Amino acid sequence: MEQALSTITFTEDIFLLPKLVTIIIKKPWIEVTPEERTQLAKILSALRLSLEKVRIVTQEELALGNLIGSPTYVIVFGLEIKGVSLFEFMTINGVKVVLSEDLSVLLKNEESKKKLWLSLKSMFEF
Repeated sequence: MEQALSTITFTEDIFLLPKLVTIIIKKPWIEVTPEERTQLAKILSALRLSLEKVRIVTQEELALGNLIGSPTYVIVFGLEIKGVSLFEFMTINGVKVVLSEDLSVLLKNEESKKKLWLSLKSMFEF
């Protein structure tokens, strides 16, 4: 006897695409020191992300409109927006953005690391 075809519904979230995270840095990736890469990896790990799961873009001047792929979250290291404070979580045209000091500065400044973490917790709703 043939079995009737039935509709199968997957209730798991396995088909949901992750939110795109873009990291913007001021200098080319090849110039980022091993210490700075480690610092970035630690930041991403705290957010349950990895270097492999984010897009890293180099910009000499911040231009959010030039980003490819419609990111959901953008973390900017070493670039500024006039009139916007560092470590201030904001939404610009539907994109959640946090501006931070350059990775080289974060390596030496525990207070800045704490401020960045508070902003990122707010942005990622931890």
